[in-house]
Amino acid sequence: MTSDTLNQFEAGYVTCLQWVMTDADGDPVGDDLSFDDMAPEALDEIHADCEAFLADNESDMDWYLANIGDHRSAGHDFYLTRNRHGAGFWDRSFATDATGPLGRMTDSAKVYGTSDGYIGYDGLVYVT
Repeated sequence: MTSDTLNQFEAGYVTCLQWVMTDADGDPVGDDLSFDDMAPEALDEIHADCEAFLADNESDMDWYLANIGDHRSAGHDFYLTRNRHGAGFWDRSFATDATGPLGRMTDSAKVYGTSDGYIGYDGLVYVT
């Protein structure tokens, strides 16, 4: 795994995290956020989870890249799947076999539990 691979995967993950975030009134805030709005601690947690997920799913990621999309879309799917949103790895067109690559990646993502973003008092995004 190269650092560019991890960076692209994390970029997809963070973009998705920010995309689903809402403010206290339930209004979307994602369009107003960037990587600069992420707390260093949040980025450290995200980095660790993304790096571990990629290492644990290396052969299935190769299949994903050949058949589904790029590292950014995989990071997006990892975020959605671990948080049990209505889409993710399991929702792809090839996901008819729960024991295949997407089924294994879905099961693997769920092991990480949920992790939501929120804006702290300092205006930075943290994760639970």
